[in-house]
Amino acid sequence: FQAEDGIRDVERSRGLGDVYKRQDKGRSSSELTSEFTMTAGLPSFISDDMDLAVQSAIKGLSGYARLPFYQRVLKLSGYEDIVNSIEGGANPAEALTPELVSDLALVGPVEKCKETLSKYVEAGADMPIITPNPVGKQSPLEVMEKIIEVID
Repeated sequence: FQAEDGIRDVERSRGLGDVYKRQDKGRSSSELTSEFTMTAGLPSFISDDMDLAVQSAIKGLSGYARLPFYQRVLKLSGYEDIVNSIEGGANPAEALTPELVSDLALVGPVEKCKETLSKYVEAGADMPIITPNPVGKQSPLEVMEKIIEVID
């Protein structure tokens, strides 16, 4: 099985380091009692060039900011003022902030992305679903190598 399949088979899954071994940590550190697997979708823009990573994240995520589901997520995440400005006609690419994309995605150097990922696990995410996105001229292989560094 591959990570993007959305299926978790601890015995047969490959290439994910010890992500599945750490899965119980998120559940045990939160107040969640459900038997469901809690996922968290995390777009990734991983690069040592923080400015370029933020620019890539804003560009990559701005299209979602017009969609009602994602607007609800942004409001619930404390960014109601930004959603209100977009609903009022602001261009999402101009309305999204470095703070917002850094809070809701893996943005920047590997160590910073590890910290962001840890916050989600500690909040109860059993299975973070990391969406690969290039920063600058990163190749698909470079993008995946960066993700592996974050989860390893």
